[in-house]
Amino acid sequence: MDNLDNIKLIISNQNVDENEYIKSIGRFIDLAASLNKIQEIDFAIENLNDNKSKITLKENLCLFHYFLSIAYSDKHKIEIAQTEKDWNWEQEIIAKEITHLRLAYSFRTNKTENRIISSILTNLANRLNNLGRFILALDYWNEACKIDNETGMPLINKANSLMLYALNYLTQPKYQVAYIQLAHQYFIAGLNKFVFDEYKADVLARLNAIETNYAQSLDYKFYRDDFEETTENSEYLKWCIEKELCLNPLSNIDVRLSSSKDDIILKGSSNASFVNFFENIKQDYRFARFEFYQSFNSKFSKQQKKTSFSNTYAIFDKLGYLINGIFQLNFKNDRVTFSRIWFTNLNKNKGLSSVFTESRNLMLRALYWVSKDIYMNEDGFKNLIEPKAKEINTIRNFIEHKSFDFGERTEDNFTFHIPESVFDEYMFKLLRLVRESIIYIACATNVTTK
Repeated sequence: MDNLDNIKLIISNQNVDENEYIKSIGRFIDLAASLNKIQEIDFAIENLNDNKSKITLKENLCLFHYFLSIAYSDKHKIEIAQTEKDWNWEQEIIAKEITHLRLAYSFRTNKTENRIISSILTNLANRLNNLGRFILALDYWNEACKIDNETGMPLINKANSLMLYALNYLTQPKYQVAYIQLAHQYFIAGLNKFVFDEYKADVLARLNAIETNYAQSLDYKFYRDDFEETTENSEYLKWCIEKELCLNPLSNIDVRLSSSKDDIILKGSSNASFVNFFENIKQDYRFARFEFYQSFNSKFSKQQKKTSFSNTYAIFDKLGYLINGIFQLNFKNDRVTFSRIWFTNLNKNKGLSSVFTESRNLMLRALYWVSKDIYMNEDGFKNLIEPKAKEINTIRNFIEHKSFDFGERTEDNFTFHIPESVFDEYMFKLLRLVRESIIYIACATNVTTK
């Protein structure tokens, strides 16, 4: 009997201790993946789902979801990666992988090893980056680097992402140059940390290609005015940079080269109506962001927080209207929402529109995956990959239609209370999600759809 069969006996034993079970299932998945045994990976997924009820310790719940995410990642790698299916817009296996990575991160404890937490964040970043959500991926790589400063892979993956988006999707030269400079720095920094030998030659080759082909970009010296806004309150701008809320593609990469400007533009469209609409969306975002900033030192704090929340959430449907116009979907605007815009006749049961499924516009696909982080209380829109999306939507509904207040978490037919600190966490998440979406739609208009 080989090792795989030995471990299989352990994880199939209903009397096995949960610590032994978690340790064994992780080994089983790693071994099955190394042998490319898809049937055994499927068995591991089924086994984990069947045994969730036996996991009682929070630190084991973290590992439970982490190992499930790895199993789904391995399944994708064997069955889908490097095939035409990898460009499918709807990817159930990837959705499950992301969901379990997010759940694993939410169950981390002080007993969870830093290398596991860093791996969770790095895997999340890598997968989201592959889907086009490079802005959110940068957040996860940044956090992974803080948690585990010994490994170089988060830095190298981040550098690869910056080069990809600089050369293919960004429209403004100064940001393209900034991405190239930072990618060069991250490749060097990553090589100075632990990297598996099989990756080093490829990283060195990429580093050499940058130095050979983009020497002018590496030598470029930026001026203060390139990235610094000088017409607004300096404390407010510092807050925007610190919270990574500026409308530019540098805001969440590196404080050594950050920008306080809201200067992302819809460069790929020559239609003045679309450009004006995009600028109005930016102004709506800036107003909601400033309202939230002011709420921390105001006698109208509660009202300003609620107004900011509603105004920020409303931007999503405006982005849906903009997509409807730019990509000539011709839906009636009173039926358009950001969550429905992707589907034939705005009906999820009729599947994704061919306008999107036949497109290789990665930025549009990124926006589609953003829509999966937004909850709608309708059939077909309740399966989420963002665990907190439903409560964020509940807050919105109570603010707009009922009564919402801060305090100990309670809910009845009329009023929903949550702690103010929790609300602020959700508000920052919402602002970042809108910022991310605005950047993607700006990039999406610069891509020729096929």
